[in-house]
Amino acid sequence: MTLLGAGLMIPVIALLTQRDVAHTYPALHPALHALGTPSEQTLVIGGMVVLVGVYLIKGLLTQKIAHD
Repeated sequence: MTLLGAGLMIPVIALLTQRDVAHTYPALHPALHALGTPSEQTLVIGGMVVLVGVYLIKGLLTQKIAHD
């Protein structure tokens, strides 16, 4: 989970700093098209929700392991 959380930081930072992610990273075009070509704001919000979700799950699992 730690590697997943750390690995998500770079894509989230890219979402926050890049204006046109589909143009900058053409390999993402099929995935963005499958998502319905979301706006930049929707991508940023979705990326942040995923990042927070991963860290929330990581925290819950760490706490459960520590108490068992």
